[in-house]
Order: sequence, then C-alpha cells, then structure tokens
Amino acid sequence: MLLPSNLSIQSQEFLAENSLKLIESNDHGMWEYYLWSNTEMQFSLTYDRGYYDCSILTIKMPYERMDIIRLLRFLKNDKTYYRKELIEANLSYTLTANEYVELLYKNYNLIKAFLNDFNQEKYDNYNKFEFSYDGLTN
Repeated sequence: MLLPSNLSIQSQEFLAENSLKLIESNDHGMWEYYLWSNTEMQFSLTYDRGYYDCSILTIKMPYERMDIIRLLRFLKNDKTYYRKELIEANLSYTLTANEYVELLYKNYNLIKAFLNDFNQEKYDNYNKFEFSYDGLTN
C-alpha cells in the first residue's frame, strides 16, 4: 500500500510506534484516502484537490467517524483549540498530512482515553458540542 508521498519519516515512525498500521490506501490523482488502524482506533487522512481532512474512527459500537479538530475541541472543551495553527496553515482550515499526524501524536493519550469506553452517550455529547472550523461558535 502507498503512503502519502509527503509523509515524513518522523510521522511514519510515530504511526508505527503506536501500532497504527496502514490497512487501506487509494490514490486517484486529485483524491487520495489513507486509513491506519490499531486496537484502539482508526486514523484516516483524505486528500482532495490540495487539502487534507483527518478523522478518528471508533472501533467499538457505535462505529463513528469524528473530525480530529472537532474531537479535540470537544475533549478540551475549547472551541478555539488549534485555531491559530489552522489560520497560519492558510489551507481553508485544514492542515498538511504531517501536521495532522503531529496533532494526533500530541493528543494520542487523550483521544485513546476517550475511545476506551466509547459509547452512544459520549458520541451524542460530541455531536451536541457547538463548533465551527474558524473557532467561533455558530
């Protein structure tokens, strides 16, 4: 399977250290999809016309996909968490593949703890969290 061409050695090492193995990749030129998995979570990167999206996927019921920025803002109860970095990246409130891996690296234990006893109530609370990508409430 192919890795994102711009994924750094450091990012690859972090993913390997946490047993996140690449289990799926699709490269269709302007659109790419990558999925890593371990026993705690799945981590996905989707590339579409110059921009990456990043999600955390649960491996327990209910099976859900959660945007990593929104998830971290919810877990930290901070509606503006990572706002400055997103603005500085100047990529329509997205980051590069390596920056998303770094964000996962810095918050891995927090995300892992949330997912350890993931259930419908936790997912409902995540969905109720008011959020916008520019860090301002709706």
